Amino acid sequence: MTFWESTKKSIENAADILQGRRVLYDSDKYRFLSYSLAAIHAIICLRFFLLDYTILYTFNFVSTIAYFYLGTVLAKQEKYLHIFLFSYCEVITHSVLASILAGWDWGFMIYILAIIPVAFYLSYSLPSLHHNMKLPFLFSYVAMCIFVVTVFLCDAIDPIYTARKYDVELTIAYAFNSLVAFIMLILFSIFFVIEIRRNEITLESQFDALQSVSSIDPLTKLLNRRACKKYLDKWIETCKKQQKNRITVVIADIDHFKKINDTYGHDCGDMVLVTVSEMFKKHMKDKGCVARWGGEEFLLV
Repeated sequence: MTFWESTKKSIENAADILQGRRVLYDSDKYRFLSYSLAAIHAIICLRFFLLDYTILYTFNFVSTIAYFYLGTVLAKQEKYLHIFLFSYCEVITHSVLASILAGWDWGFMIYILAIIPVAFYLSYSLPSLHHNMKLPFLFSYVAMCIFVVTVFLCDAIDPIYTARKYDVELTIAYAFNSLVAFIMLILFSIFFVIEIRRNEITLESQFDALQSVSSIDPLTKLLNRRACKKYLDKWIETCKKQQKNRITVVIADIDHFKKINDTYGHDCGDMVLVTVSEMFKKHMKDKGCVARWGGEEFLLV
């Protein structure tokens, strides 16, 4: 497969996932997120290492290893709530620590804002939370309080690490953190859309199945009495509005059907019902409607 064919196939798969035609498995989703966070922390770790910010590059190094473990082990074990709880605590701790030690201007507190919609997504998507809306509000409230407290701390305390060569480095760091936070928001918005679309398709499928069950006789595959009456009322109403239209209603039953059941058994009786139904459908085709009106009674419209 060439590069362009592979790219085209990837785009088609992505489109199918967005439309809900293809399932995006939770294990793949959380593995991707864990590895992405590991990569982000590895980049930040390198930056702090070059600046000799010992506490921060050590923290990011440990976080990189931890996220790699989450994606490799916990995602495979389907412990998605554990992944979120660790990520929530790690992101908040890292944001506060980096803001206090390196300064507010780095923009690490943006991550706290970005993690709030993640909590709401999890309450919607994870069966273990059972759509519990108290937890995301609790997570959001805690994050908001920590954000406000950190603002005052950063205003009152000078950064411990003040070594920076150029202001442009701060601008780049702030832009990088902002970009990552926006990507997180966009990514989880896409996950929301995928989840909602998948649920819509499931509901549509279930609705079609229920419609079929409520309208079709399971043995003969003809319309049942309820569905036929509904269509008959509709056609009668149409004939009243359009005087030229006419309908013919025929009711028929199978003679001596009880004797067939008594003599040959109900399985044989079912075979007779199916055979007669097939005969009616063959001759009616698209000219009208055939229904099983009662036990061995049929209605033709």
